[in-house]
Amino acid sequence: MKKGWTVVIEALSWVELKRINEDSALIRTVNQLGINEVDVIDEAKYLIHEVLMRKNVLDYLIESSLSPNGLKDLELGVRSFLRLYTYMFHFHGRSFEEIYELERHVRYLLGEKALEPVEDAIVIIPHLKIPWNELPRLEELAFKYYHPEWYIEYLRKYFEDQMVVKIIEPVEIPKYIRINTLKADRNVLNILYKQGYQFSKVEGINNLYQVLDNPEEIVRTSSYQRGELIFQDKASALVGEVSSPNFDDLVLDICAAPGIKTSHIAQLMNN
Repeated sequence: MKKGWTVVIEALSWVELKRINEDSALIRTVNQLGINEVDVIDEAKYLIHEVLMRKNVLDYLIESSLSPNGLKDLELGVRSFLRLYTYMFHFHGRSFEEIYELERHVRYLLGEKALEPVEDAIVIIPHLKIPWNELPRLEELAFKYYHPEWYIEYLRKYFEDQMVVKIIEPVEIPKYIRINTLKADRNVLNILYKQGYQFSKVEGINNLYQVLDNPEEIVRTSSYQRGELIFQDKASALVGEVSSPNFDDLVLDICAAPGIKTSHIAQLMNN
């Protein structure tokens, strides 16, 4: 996992330095470091997303461990390390041995001197707790539901507290997959059924199925890697169904990025 940790720390640093999104930072990092292992990139992508989603509460814990200086006084790589380190202790459920291995790796990566200002913080962070009962309501909601305080404050201007919670609480988003009929038919799902995957047909949209479990594992299957299956949101797939292009139509997609709807329309037009 050392390669993955290196990717995470570098990508988090790019996000903060250049104010780019996590996907752009990940792409820049793996190209920069020459990383091409899918498992490493997938794990790094997951950790980057998790850390950035919890950045406000992670920074709160880190700031509580730093004295007299704060996060802004640290080198960029050290800030990124502390966020990953704090996340792994408080939110990821990893063993102490693995987290200390991260610390040893970063000492090698950044150098012992770089970590001198945070030696006390490294010891303190595992023992910190969020004082939920003492937090102002605004901060409590921001930390609990991983949203910036300005957003919570904005919502509270227009909605009662109960409605604010309903708006910001996590929602489990269903995952859908489309059979690419240019390369496969429904038999491709039979292969995955035998491997333990479960699907539910989406009524009204041809060749679209909801993935009922382990959607993240499908990308590792040979069917997916051959392009026989494509992840696509239900609303996105509906666009192709509603437009219903004919074989000889001329279609202009003026909002194509990354092009999933475009590929769907091409499929409906028999390529």
